[in-house]
This record gives sequence, structure tokens and C-alpha cells, in this order.
Amino acid sequence: MTSGLGGPTAATMKTRILLAEDNTDAAEIVSIVLKHFGYEVILAHDGVEAVKNAVTFEPDLILMDLMMPRMDGLEATAHIRQHPKTKSIPIIAATAMATSEGRKKCLAAGCDEYLPKPISPKQLAEAIRKLLRDRGCNAAEKSTALVSGALRH
Repeated sequence: MTSGLGGPTAATMKTRILLAEDNTDAAEIVSIVLKHFGYEVILAHDGVEAVKNAVTFEPDLILMDLMMPRMDGLEATAHIRQHPKTKSIPIIAATAMATSEGRKKCLAAGCDEYLPKPISPKQLAEAIRKLLRDRGCNAAEKSTALVSGALRH
């Protein structure tokens, strides 16, 4: 569906989230939650794929697992921060390293937010909404409405 000017309408424009997660079951569950909130999900199963997909698709936000094969999430974040096309994309670190030291490492590596696993859907939605709003992303207003409505159910 397009507007009279041929561009996408609010109904066809979605906020894109890159989900970097090597655990297939976890990736499926988080994808379902994100799609329920109205987001388009791009998957990466390791850090190398996360960097490649970030550059290729330029998502609105990245949800980055830290413990992944080939390249861990901290190294992938560093690569993403070095690339001109991706350096300002908000990154949420999702990790089982639920320590203050783990949080410091994530933020020092360039992550904008740190969420210890398991992540509740409400906690995830609030972190995404805040980062999109802080970034001034046009999709933030739409995602706020979608997430707010979904959390009421």
C-alpha cells in the first residue's frame, strides 16, 4: 500500500530491529515478541552476520546477544560503531552476564542499553521505545503506540 505520492504509508513502514542471537529457540521467541509489537525483525545468528546485516539493512535498532560464535557481541558492537553507516544505531546488549561489571563492559564497548536475560517483554519494549525516542527516530511515535497497545492486552 502506498500513498498518492507513491511513497510508503504509515501502514507499510515498520521499525526494523536487527536481532543478533545464536540460540535458535531464544531468537524465535524474541522475534515473535518483537513482531507482536509491530517491528520488522532481521536475524543474525553470530557476530559476523550481525555486522554484515547492520551495514546491509541499516536497522533502526540492534538487540545484541553477547555470547555468540565466530565473533562475540562486544566485538560485533565495536565493528558496528566503527562503520559510518551504522555508528549511530542504538544497540541493546542482551546477556546472561547480569553483573555490574558486565554492564560496564557493554556500555564501554558502545552499547546504549544493557538488559540481563531473561528479558521480560515489557522491559524490552520500554528499552526499545526509549532508545528510538532518544534517537529521534521517526518510527518512535508509531512504535510507542504499538507497544503501548500491545502491553495493555
